[in-house]
Amino acid sequence: MPIVIAIITVIILVVLYVGTGMLNDKVGVPKGCEKAYLEAQECETCSASGSASCHSNDGKFQDALEFMKEVKL
Repeated sequence: MPIVIAIITVIILVVLYVGTGMLNDKVGVPKGCEKAYLEAQECETCSASGSASCHSNDGKFQDALEFMKEVKL
């Protein structure tokens, strides 16, 4: 009987994981952050290198990077 409960628990966890991933894919980028999001997808080392191009766009890009860092934590 404990094996059946363990299997059901694993199945539930997998379904929750897949369901959460599917729902997360449907969430769009907030309005006003589309350009910054696209730039961030191309620039993975901006926060580490301190590149001047990553701190342009009137701070919107940097704000978007900070927001993405908070979301990942």
